[in-house]
Amino acid sequence: MDFYHLGLTVHSIVASSTFYQKVVGLVPSNQGAKEDAAQPTVLADGIEVFDVRSENFDRLTNNVGSEFSYQYLDSTDGRLTLQLIEYRAGGGGKTAPAHNRCGTPHLSFFVDDLDQKRRDIEARGGVKITSDIVQLRSNMRSFYVQDPDGIPVEFLEVK
Repeated sequence: MDFYHLGLTVHSIVASSTFYQKVVGLVPSNQGAKEDAAQPTVLADGIEVFDVRSENFDRLTNNVGSEFSYQYLDSTDGRLTLQLIEYRAGGGGKTAPAHNRCGTPHLSFFVDDLDQKRRDIEARGGVKITSDIVQLRSNMRSFYVQDPDGIPVEFLEVK
C-alpha cells in the first residue's frame, strides 16, 4: 500500500494555500488536473482550485448537499501531497486544534537552517509562532507555528 495524500479541511483555501506555499515551501501539484476533467477556477493570487458538487462524494462522506473546492500542494521532494479543502456548502463547524488534542494533526518539515527559517517567518509577519527554538536532542532543534486554521506546523533541523 502506498500513501496518496493528507487532506485538511480549511476555512480559507486562499489563506491556507498562501501559507503552505510562502511559509512552508510547498508547490502546486498537477494531481487535481489528473483527477478532474473540469478546468480549474483561478482565485486570488492566481491560486487554482477544482470545484466539486457530487452525489457520489455526498454518499462517500455522509454529507448530503456538500460543495467544496480543493487544491493539491506537493513538497519539493515529492514525498508529501497536501490536499486543501474548503467547503462552500455542507461544511461543519470549526474545530479547536491543539497539539495535545486527539484528532489534531501536526505537520513537520525539515529545514537546513532553523535560525534562518525563524528569521524569515518573523520578517514575513502574519504567522503565529507558538514556541521558541527548542533543542530536542544533541543534533535536533525545532520550533512551531500555526497555519491559518490553528494546525500546528513544525520546522525541524537535524545536523
